[in-house]
Amino acid sequence: MTDKHSQHGFHQTDNKHSVYSISLKSNYGSSGFHRHQVGQLLYLSEGITHLSLPDQQAVISPSRAAWIPPDLEHATVMNKAHHYQSLYFDIQVHPDLPKYFCIKQVSPLLRQMILDVEHWREPWDESSIYALKAQVLVHEITAAAEVPVQVPIPSDRRLAIVCGQLMQQPDIKYSLKEWGQIAGASDKTLSRLFKSDLGISFHHWRLHVRMMHAVSLLDKNLSNTDIALAIGYCSDSAFTHAFNGYFGYPPRQYKRSSSN
Repeated sequence: MTDKHSQHGFHQTDNKHSVYSISLKSNYGSSGFHRHQVGQLLYLSEGITHLSLPDQQAVISPSRAAWIPPDLEHATVMNKAHHYQSLYFDIQVHPDLPKYFCIKQVSPLLRQMILDVEHWREPWDESSIYALKAQVLVHEITAAAEVPVQVPIPSDRRLAIVCGQLMQQPDIKYSLKEWGQIAGASDKTLSRLFKSDLGISFHHWRLHVRMMHAVSLLDKNLSNTDIALAIGYCSDSAFTHAFNGYFGYPPRQYKRSSSN
């Protein structure tokens, strides 16, 4: 899948509307790194996408959407069947939208409004019902809670070895000393690099990665026990405790909110 706006972005001069939607269904999609000249809200009503930015990665599931401000380089990979909605916003018309990248929790109302945009077929101006809907949509996006599931990516070569392997296999339980033997650095050096390069500790970074994978697996309806083992926890209860501490609610509540 290649987004037709990926090279030049959506221009107000190309379209009369300040909000524009692309909706695609596919079994696989990969955009490559690109940027837009407008703001983008990336949402999947079905499936999962892995979103990469120059300095972080995130997983987007049907309970959340990624807000990508203009000119921010990003890439998406969707390995399974998915239904992709991408909304583009002229931020000169809608200046209240966030100025930074963030992941937003998608309420049932926001979900329906995102899906509705692709049906705005009639020509519309600022006095039409679609213009009023656009204002409400922007309000819902800005008011939606932000979700902290972005994983910062290191620039140091030694950290990249550690982080790269854990991103692929979050169930690895190596200590920082064991990782140091693999990466060619002492555990103290790695500990210092995590804080200086990424701004967080090794354990906090690994928690980010595990929770990112947990969300992806919950959306595939795996059991808590299977998820726990897949991301490095020894039991269902240990995973539930970590998930609740990170998000503020247990996995079962996340499943309910995702299915609404």
